[in-house]
Amino acid sequence: MPANTQPFPNSPFDNTVSSPQISSNSAQYITSVLAGYKYDFGQMQFSTATSGPTDQDVPVYTSHNSDVHYTIHCMYYSNCPLEGHDVAIPKDALPAGNLGYTSFTDDGHDDQHMAIRNLDTQVETDMWLTPQPNNTGGTLNIGYGGSFPFSSGGIGQGGATAAGFALSQGLVRPVDLVAGHIPTALFLVTPCENGHIAPATGNDNVTANPNCPPIGAHVWLDSTPSEISASGASPDFKVILSAMHEYGGFIGDQCSSCMLGVSLEGGLAYTAFGKQNPWAQIAAMHPGETMSAPAGGVAQYHISISTGNIDLSVHLHVIN
Repeated sequence: MPANTQPFPNSPFDNTVSSPQISSNSAQYITSVLAGYKYDFGQMQFSTATSGPTDQDVPVYTSHNSDVHYTIHCMYYSNCPLEGHDVAIPKDALPAGNLGYTSFTDDGHDDQHMAIRNLDTQVETDMWLTPQPNNTGGTLNIGYGGSFPFSSGGIGQGGATAAGFALSQGLVRPVDLVAGHIPTALFLVTPCENGHIAPATGNDNVTANPNCPPIGAHVWLDSTPSEISASGASPDFKVILSAMHEYGGFIGDQCSSCMLGVSLEGGLAYTAFGKQNPWAQIAAMHPGETMSAPAGGVAQYHISISTGNIDLSVHLHVIN
């Protein structure tokens, strides 16, 4: 997808915030999801590797009917919307992580997401726990998934996210950070949740925490453009903060050992086909940062999204 284009023209992610009404529980919700980090809006975690295992950021691929065809079989849940569906996947496309799994594998911690946007059928197919396609076709065993016509709002029952949001919705993409504008609300992850509300159609089915916002909650930054400009945040972070003011973000999934933060487009959508990893350009904006690997993990950048002088405990709200 080129810069400054929304994947779903009828999506609530496309609506700018106007006359926001702050939820009566907003302060309590924000305190819970910030986990004490008032000046960090989560982290950008990405790898600039061009081969081998990489980050779990979502790769979004474009396909055509002339690509390799697979019949989807879902290993989890009897109501999987993708069961038996035919999906055309471009040769050499890889799931998030590029972990080398050639058959269905639930390792307990990696989502192995893959989003396929077929330009001929005008449908996005999203998959969770996806092994590496064999490039010849046949049955592809995945965990679960769903499909979303381009003409829809990109939200439905099922799918590969807890909220039922299409995977391509609200991702922070390098091309938009470089262009200086994100033209959509952001897909947010949260350390805790309390059920779900519209526009979400589901949640993670974990124990509800009444101090936390529901999946689907709309989060908004009240800092003005001039305040963001003067915040002292880096240029790419100002782009993220500006999107949170103009559009806000929707909580779409729960994460572990994290704070409220954003979701990123995966560089695999480029490097799988021998193209330059676009996150390298973003890494160059932060010369003091280096890739590191936690025990048993993949080497990647862990760059805190510093808000400069903007106190999120004061300026971030959940709105109705």
